[in-house]
Amino acid sequence: MFNVLIVDDNQIVLDGLVKFVNWAELGYKVIGVALSPDEAIKIIETEYVDVILSDVVMPGKTGFDLIKEAQQINPIIKTVILSSFGEFKYAQEAMRLGAYDYLVKPVDFGELKRVFNEIKSKLEKEILEKQEQGDYRAITQVQFINNLVNGFYCDIEEIMEKAYNIGFELLDGDFCVVRLLLEEDVEGNISVREKNYSEIHKGIAEEMKGYLINFGEVYTFNSNLFETGALFYPNSVHELRNILDKFPERFKVSEFEKVYLGIGNNYSNSSDISKSFSEAGKALEYRHVDKESNIFYFSELSEGINDEIVVSNSKYKARGMAIENVITYINEHYNEDITLQRLSEIAYVHPTYLSKLFKEKSGENFMDFLMKVRVERAKVLLKDLSYHIYDVCQMVGYESPKHFSKVFKEITGITPKEFRNGS
Repeated sequence: MFNVLIVDDNQIVLDGLVKFVNWAELGYKVIGVALSPDEAIKIIETEYVDVILSDVVMPGKTGFDLIKEAQQINPIIKTVILSSFGEFKYAQEAMRLGAYDYLVKPVDFGELKRVFNEIKSKLEKEILEKQEQGDYRAITQVQFINNLVNGFYCDIEEIMEKAYNIGFELLDGDFCVVRLLLEEDVEGNISVREKNYSEIHKGIAEEMKGYLINFGEVYTFNSNLFETGALFYPNSVHELRNILDKFPERFKVSEFEKVYLGIGNNYSNSSDISKSFSEAGKALEYRHVDKESNIFYFSELSEGINDEIVVSNSKYKARGMAIENVITYINEHYNEDITLQRLSEIAYVHPTYLSKLFKEKSGENFMDFLMKVRVERAKVLLKDLSYHIYDVCQMVGYESPKHFSKVFKEITGITPKEFRNGS
């Protein structure tokens, strides 16, 4: 589904366009309606809009003003002008400003359907072109799956739409999330200062995929500094235990003293992926209770185990994780929805204490640090002219182009467009 915003100063016209056009059949969702260009801009700043259907003559600003302001926020937004004024000069001005087409009131619904079908084909082509860009596809898919397992998407419709837009195929059928944790010693310390974090995850992910692909479909992701995850769709749920019980054996000869697997419950609805991921994490915590095992199924955890885990694991959590490791995580996951709560779960430190500790060690709060990391990465991507500025905005973790531009200018003193033009 693509998002359409309808703008007209006549409420009756707005209601009619929403009610009497089967937008879902055309492949669109009405993301909002506005009675003025100013109202429309507020929506565009907070929601992703693919197409604007707008009147021309309205009190104050015109539809032409709306086109100009909307394109400053999202240069690839499509606009269809709708007006009772049929003179050629209006159509000419609209096309000069970049409008896709110009329709005349009263609405010819057959003509409107033709135009929006054409726009849909164009939008689908643009999506395919993006997906064919190797870096864009790789970055956005990693971004998507990590946000997905951490529960940052609200519902199944949003999940499927985001998956479609980046060419990520979420499968039908049963799945579970597998989380593999590496530890170098019994205390659970891994110093990443002298390790190539990306290479470690790459090697583990290749090993996981190379094994699990024999028994179903698998997507791997680096969920944590010391974890590699897999979204696994087994060919046979009944054989899952036999499949996974053998997997840790592949790491017997390795630099890591301990290899643990945590496995969440099986589900069939993609909106439950984050639930299985969370369960796999809880299963991993059981390693502090059962010192002999290295593979834990959430479905087999004993009742009342949480209190026992907390007591057994308190020393481990109190020690926490070095801020340098938190910084490493931010540098690797900068384009995801990172929150202080998420970092606290990774570092085993209360969010308030982590915030204070981070500022003491780095000299700034974590959000300022994250913004700087994103802007530095954006600078590199902006030099590649094959990416639209909006693409770069998404690739570094911002949904709103206006917010991205604001942050970029606060840090660099110039807008992304000015940076690109001067590079």
